Amino acid sequence: MLSRDRVRAIGTGLALARAGIGTAAVLAPGLTSRVMGFPADTDTPATRLVARFFGLREVAMGALTLAVLRRDPSARRLMSWNAAVDGSDAVIAALALVVRRGIDRAALGTIALALPLCTAWLWLRTQAE
Repeated sequence: MLSRDRVRAIGTGLALARAGIGTAAVLAPGLTSRVMGFPADTDTPATRLVARFFGLREVAMGALTLAVLRRDPSARRLMSWNAAVDGSDAVIAALALVVRRGIDRAALGTIALALPLCTAWLWLRTQAE
């Protein structure tokens, strides 16, 4: 088991990473989509709107996580929710690979980011008192 301060520090880092990704998606959805590997021809006003929705979700989850961890670093339910969000992103990206929608690079990038984050939250949950 990690100390409460260590759990808080790791959770804070994960939450800040989540909020940072979200902020990038809100402020620069076109650039974020290119970095994630989405084809240039998919950069439309509609996909930028959806990217901003995703970004706001990430910022909100990050902010909520920071607020809760400040009060209670052993908030296992919150860690489970973070893991569920990241795990769901990985599943949705895997489905995009299965149905071959032409976004394989972006789907693989999403999986490569989401699975380690999901795993980190689940591990941190086991370390919380």
